[in-house]
Amino acid sequence: FHHFEVKDIYADRGISGKSMNRPELQRILKDAKEGYIDCVMVYKTNRLARNTSDLLKIVEDLHKQNVEFFSLSERMEVNTSSGKLMLQILASFSEFERNNIVENVFMGQTRRAQEGYYQGNLPLGYDKIPNSKHELMINQHEANIVKYIFESYAKGHGYRKIANALNHKGYVTKKGKPFSISSITYILANPFYIGKIQFAKYKDWS
Repeated sequence: FHHFEVKDIYADRGISGKSMNRPELQRILKDAKEGYIDCVMVYKTNRLARNTSDLLKIVEDLHKQNVEFFSLSERMEVNTSSGKLMLQILASFSEFERNNIVENVFMGQTRRAQEGYYQGNLPLGYDKIPNSKHELMINQHEANIVKYIFESYAKGHGYRKIANALNHKGYVTKKGKPFSISSITYILANPFYIGKIQFAKYKDWS
């Protein structure tokens, strides 16, 4: 591939490969349509898309614009019937591998949740027990803040009034930031403070 001129590098950093609406992916398709590029190279096919149907559609869209597609690590061209078959096989295996990993991660997290282990960001009022990944212990200083929040709310104080009072006293959130309406709302709505563990409320296992 030494005869190719590199026109641009497209990288969607920090964005799930599951999404077809990634800015850089859409820029590739736009540049292909406008004739700015005549070839797309990827290190591996699963860097372009995470499921078979999306990958095949992208490659087909590029083909319609007379844009070649190559996978460097897999040494694969898709301009031949055998290359297209290999693309489908590799895409299917990549999707299977990804789905298998997702299932194993989900089952492991579900098991830990059922066993009562906390997962996620630490709630205000608790710290992790040293040398333990999922067991918590009370942080008494923060616990007093949580107690104040619930007692103030029970007295009829609003979120803003509670936040202002805490900020006036010099207290901060778990992340070291001033309290706000949203942070007070989050604490009061957190089922952990009544002994319940919330798990997988929002699932996007990409």
